[in-house]
Amino acid sequence: MWRKTRSVNPGTSCRGADPNRNFDVAWGTSGTSTNPCSDVFAGARAFSEPETAALRDFVLARRNIKMYLTFHSYGQMILYPWGYVREDHSGENELKRVGDIGARAMNNRYTVGSAAKVLYPSSGGSDDWAYKGAGISYSYTIELPDEGRYGFILPSSRIQGVANEAIAAVEAMVMNIKD
Repeated sequence: MWRKTRSVNPGTSCRGADPNRNFDVAWGTSGTSTNPCSDVFAGARAFSEPETAALRDFVLARRNIKMYLTFHSYGQMILYPWGYVREDHSGENELKRVGDIGARAMNNRYTVGSAAKVLYPSSGGSDDWAYKGAGISYSYTIELPDEGRYGFILPSSRIQGVANEAIAAVEAMVMNIKD
């Protein structure tokens, strides 16, 4: 149940940063903390964590990426940029269209929308960075089940069904993106 990276934070015994607050789009501006002991600590700077820097370098070395997906738990949502501000942008209708296709592939049990509008503003997210920083036109965070009964500890008996739904969503979304 550890949410953060494991890096050392000088001057404190609290370790790590929230990797999904450590990317360089509006880093540290909303929904984060400067307290290294907080679960939403954004890190000393954008990409301060080896995990986020490695993902950045991997993505930027491959300029042909059409879609970025990150899977989280829990809440049954398909979220797209922006996460750091409740603001419309020019690509939102297309992101919503493809997100809705993914939701239909998962039996319409998922809410689709911009992360800040559906949840709350939170800066430094990987999906915002993939969209704006890496120029990937289709960028999503898929929050897998459940709806609150089990929270982060979904019973193992549900794993196969969730995996099948996730695969169906990814296949449907990929088949419906525009080049």
